[in-house]
Amino acid sequence: MALCVVPGQPTWGSLIMAVVTTRRTVPDLARASAYLTSQGYTNCGTTWLRGQNGYARMERMLSGAIRIIEGVA
Repeated sequence: MALCVVPGQPTWGSLIMAVVTTRRTVPDLARASAYLTSQGYTNCGTTWLRGQNGYARMERMLSGAIRIIEGVA
């Protein structure tokens, strides 16, 4: 079986399946970081990790607020 690699697409080995469990909006980055730290997350670059399969990420909204997206990978 030949492996078909499409430019710009991830290979099958690098796909991550995740389920979003909660979405929360906070006013600023400092409060978002404080919330994630209080929930037991550890900052790993652009991703926050908790335990073996918990993750969270932050997205800046047009209003300037931060949306926290938590999930399970």
